Amino acid sequence: MRGSDTLSPMALRVLAILWLLTFCQGAGAAEAILRVERAQVVEVAGSDAPPDDADWLPVDLPHRWAGPSDGAPADRWYRFEVSPRLRPGELCGVLVPDLAMNGVVYWNGIQVGDGGRLTPPISQNFHSPLYFRVPSALVQEGVNEVQIRVVAAPHFYGWLGPVEIGADAVLSERFARQRLWRRTAPLATTVLGGVIVALAGSFWLASREPLYAWFALSVASSTFAGLNLHVRDLPVPTQVWARAIQAGVALSPVFLVFFAHRLAGVRRPGAERGLAGLGLCILLGALVLPSRWVLPVFTGLHVVSLGVGLYAVGVMAAHLARSGRGELRLLAATGAVLLLIAGHDTAVQFGDREGAPRYGNALALPTLFLGFGSLVTFRFVRAFRRVERQNEELEERVRDKHEELEAQFVRLRGLEGERARNAERERIMREMHDGLGGRLVETLSVVEDGGASRAEIASSLRGALDEMRLLIDSLDPLVQDLPTLLATIRNRLEPSLRRRGIELAWAVDPLPTLDRWAPGELLHVMRIVQEALTNVLRHAGARRVTLSARLTEAGVRIEIADDGQGIHGAAAGGRGLRNMRERARALGGSLEIRSDPRGTTVCLEVPAQLDPRTAAGAATP
Repeated sequence: MRGSDTLSPMALRVLAILWLLTFCQGAGAAEAILRVERAQVVEVAGSDAPPDDADWLPVDLPHRWAGPSDGAPADRWYRFEVSPRLRPGELCGVLVPDLAMNGVVYWNGIQVGDGGRLTPPISQNFHSPLYFRVPSALVQEGVNEVQIRVVAAPHFYGWLGPVEIGADAVLSERFARQRLWRRTAPLATTVLGGVIVALAGSFWLASREPLYAWFALSVASSTFAGLNLHVRDLPVPTQVWARAIQAGVALSPVFLVFFAHRLAGVRRPGAERGLAGLGLCILLGALVLPSRWVLPVFTGLHVVSLGVGLYAVGVMAAHLARSGRGELRLLAATGAVLLLIAGHDTAVQFGDREGAPRYGNALALPTLFLGFGSLVTFRFVRAFRRVERQNEELEERVRDKHEELEAQFVRLRGLEGERARNAERERIMREMHDGLGGRLVETLSVVEDGGASRAEIASSLRGALDEMRLLIDSLDPLVQDLPTLLATIRNRLEPSLRRRGIELAWAVDPLPTLDRWAPGELLHVMRIVQEALTNVLRHAGARRVTLSARLTEAGVRIEIADDGQGIHGAAAGGRGLRNMRERARALGGSLEIRSDPRGTTVCLEVPAQLDPRTAAGAATP
């Protein structure tokens, strides 16, 4: 084929030939299979072979009968004659598609196979085909007699459907296909049901929503009932097994109603109390009913359960009509399919027709899985979208708050800058007023009195200049460490000390940079050191003063020690010393003054890293 999507005539002819060959082969295989639909039957008590004078009655297959009600197994023996058409060397096979509960196949009086245990608890084969190969030595030319012994459990139906006899190669393939759909598929649905129960149970454990718990119970009941379709060898007596299976079938719709109520948001306490009573009756019936009444009573209960299931679907359909949600549309369709399956199985349970019953509840669990998967998918998508919307709203709120905080930060930063500028302006004005202004007023007063000498006026003006220089030095951005700060003070005051004949000894160690100190704090240190040295100049009568600074565990220790006459009289409690202590407290440090006739020592200790809260909150003395 070139440039076309259609088949060429040659390809069509090849396909037709292949189909014809396949059809002919299938037709030939069908001709090689004998389908037995009529046989003779006789009832025999026990496991003995029918007597020679047994009264065999002709019957059509499928043939169905009720098992004995006295608790003893009932046997039916069937016989028919066949003449299998086999090729030389071909094996013969016997396929029994429908049989209950168990059976044994005899070929010309020799047993060729059985379906398991023949005594209670009898192996269950009512939903699974049986296949037996016949040894070539047993197959005679012409007519062969086949006998099938069928064993039914007490209080249950027994049946035998049409039997197929023919070539092993063909029948074994048919047996494999039938076994796949009638035994392996129910086994797979049971596994699927276990997965659904585990999934719903995990959702219930995670969310504690009763919705998932009721759904898990409904699926668990249906899954347990499905075991009857593929479990052959029973772990308990047949009657115990049958009671449990019948209870599981009847309880599943009851749990489904509780699920439907919570899914649709319906509150009907009276209906739920009635359903709880029905569930209790089902459990009591499974426990106390006589064996001969189990099947008839539960057949009626299944009709009631079918009505309960209809009610559950009606609840979901009514809510669907109001809300129109996609998940309920799928669940309503799921419920409708389940009701059809339940109705079919209930009709089969009544046993109002001849032949082998074929139950459809193997399809119930895949239907439930589809419905539950749709529910979970819809809820997940809706929850995911809700979370997405919430995240978008949250991001928008965070963005708005971020912008609001940025605007507030800008305003606060502006206010803080304005406050800092105002504080600095106020500090400079106060320092100029108290320091430089005081010196100028003092000089003006001396000049106006007219009795001061030129030296006194010059000294007073020099003091004013020192005050101004000290204030300017505190604003110098290059002064960022204590040695530089103290060196600046030394340059300002050492000439005055030298003129008075006082020697200044310098003992300052390398000290840390004052990263977090503002000009106000630098001025505090300058004022304290200046006041101490000024006191030495004016009052100590000293010949030598030592200025030292070193790093300690507490911070920085600055000492001004002189060899003068000490502090005595009114000077000990003067305003200058009080101001020095106030400034030390403003720095978060302490000031210690030791004085005796041999001299005075002023010791200032301040932290190396100044606490900004202390510095910002401290008023300049």
